[in-house]
Amino acid sequence: MPSYQTIFFVISLVCAVPVLFWYYRRHPHPRFRPKVGEMVMVTLFAGLLSLGGSLLIGGMMDDPEQFRPGASMGSIPMPSAQGGVDEGMDSSKDDRKDSKKSESGSRNGRSDDSGSRR
Repeated sequence: MPSYQTIFFVISLVCAVPVLFWYYRRHPHPRFRPKVGEMVMVTLFAGLLSLGGSLLIGGMMDDPEQFRPGASMGSIPMPSAQGGVDEGMDSSKDDRKDSKKSESGSRNGRSDDSGSRR
């Protein structure tokens, strides 16, 4: 059985052919129609666009386990700035919340001791 990328590529090329034909025949006067070189260029761009889109969408379809319900980004290990791997995004969110709480107290003019500043 052909891969998903091949199937999507063939479908996108079949859809691109009528669009390219319309582009070639869009002007009623033959003098204003695109020349052969322009049609080759537009056809190559359409083919590259079809190839890129089919590789992108087909690549998503290859690994259905990646998109199963319940899979979250928090369980994926993320690289850290030190070169190691963090446990996940959930722990960094908790650290940010803790640091925001401590910063918000110091921004409001409050310190850890309960004395007044006046």
